[in-house]
Parts: sequence; structure tokens; C-alpha cells
Amino acid sequence: MQTKIAARVNNVGKLLQKQGVATSLVLVPNKSTVFEEKFPTYYPSFGREGYERLMPLIDKQYVQNIDVSKVLYKNKNEKNMFFYTDHHWQAKAAFLASEKVTKVMNPDVKQLTMDDWIWKLEGLSFYGSDARKTTSSLVSKPDQVMVAEQKNLSAPYKLDVIREKRDSLYVMSRLTDPAVYANRYTAYIGTDYPELHIKTPNPLTQKNLLIFKDSYANAFIQFIAPYYANVHVLDLRYYKNLDIQAYVKKYDINQALLFFNNNSIYATPQLTTFE
Repeated sequence: MQTKIAARVNNVGKLLQKQGVATSLVLVPNKSTVFEEKFPTYYPSFGREGYERLMPLIDKQYVQNIDVSKVLYKNKNEKNMFFYTDHHWQAKAAFLASEKVTKVMNPDVKQLTMDDWIWKLEGLSFYGSDARKTTSSLVSKPDQVMVAEQKNLSAPYKLDVIREKRDSLYVMSRLTDPAVYANRYTAYIGTDYPELHIKTPNPLTQKNLLIFKDSYANAFIQFIAPYYANVHVLDLRYYKNLDIQAYVKKYDINQALLFFNNNSIYATPQLTTFE
């Protein structure tokens, strides 16, 4: 399995390099990996093992691996890093990961800090994906969503998805859905769209970024978007018939980022099916 995934990643990196596009890979340790010692034995996580087997197979000549695991392990016990009842991470953890990613991908650009955002827990409390599997009776407390509002914007972000255009990277209405098991993680960006385009109001560079992603990227995108004039996002679970060479040419892509949690890259082959 690792060999097949690595071959796909290396091949797309090689293809993109021929078009002048630098490719980076981020595999985020998900909650069950970060807190592996807290989960029961019948709920195993093979995230660290899978990561350690896969990374030596990634060809550095074509793909730059960016390891965000250390900062997440170091800060895992801080408040509001991962949802208590959901398998996703919160915006705070995504920001800490983004600091490493943006420094590596844009080393000559002034880096934004946590103080460049206003951080608030907002919306109704809810029970997330883990609670939906076990019922809320087995959960001692609900969650809230951490919202990060970027300061000093000259205009709102422009987000274009299928049949919808928005002036925000958040769907705030998702935070007030009264359903107990409402999927409030979709407040970040929205649902897992096949394709979306983001135009940054006052970007730190004039580069265009292409992100291949799973749902873990939804909380992360808001923190990398300021570094690019345009961010184009594809979720290959839903986006079909990709002609990557034509896509890169059409949107004048400068950099590509493969961004997945460390379990989904194994469980979902479509994420790395680039052709």
C-alpha cells in the first residue's frame, strides 16, 4: 500500500515539476494518532506507523515533505486543539500546523502570527462525529467551534464554489443549526466541495496555490490563504476527470500542496488518484 501511494505522490510531483510547479506534502496526524494512548485497545491507530513507512518512499527530488506532527504532539494538551466529540482538529491546531507549512513554502515572506487573528468559541454546542457513533449518553461534554477572524483585512475573501459565491471563508449559519448532531465542522469553508476558488483581498505574495485535500484541510485553508493571491482547492473524492496539466496552465499555478490526515491517505485511494 505504501509503495503504491508513494508512487502516485512522486509521479504527480514529477509531472508538476515539469510545469514549473513546486509540490509539498503534509500528512496531519489525526486525533486518534495524537491521542493514541487515550483510546481503548479496540480502537487502534496506525497513523505513526503508516507515516514512518511512507515518508522514506517520498522522493525529495519531486515532493517536499513538511512534518507538522511535532508541533501537534507538543501542544496536544492545550485547550481547543482537537474537538472532544469529533475526529477533526480545531482551528487552533490547524494554525500551529500552518506556521510550519507557510515558513517552508514561503521562507522569504513575513509570517503572520496568532495575534493576527481574533479567536472566539462561537455557536451552539454540539456532539460531533465520534459522539454520533457512540451516542451522546457516552460523552461527558459537548463541543463548540473555534472561529478565527483575520484582522486588518481591506476587503473580504471571495470564495467561489459550485452554484455559490461567498464573501467569507466561514459558513456561520452552520454554527446555529439546532440539531444535536449537526456537523458544525462544516463552518470551516463549508462542505467538502469538489472544487473551490479563493481570492485573497491583500495577499502577501502574488503566487497561485493548488491544494489537493481531505476534510482536515478545511480548518487549515484560512491560514495559508493570506500568502497567495488565489487558492484553488480540489477534493479528488468528488472532483472527476482531472487534467492536471491543463488545470495548472488555466489557473497559472505556482505551488501545489497535498494535504491529508495520515489515515485518510490510506483509507481513501481517490485522494491520490491524480489521473
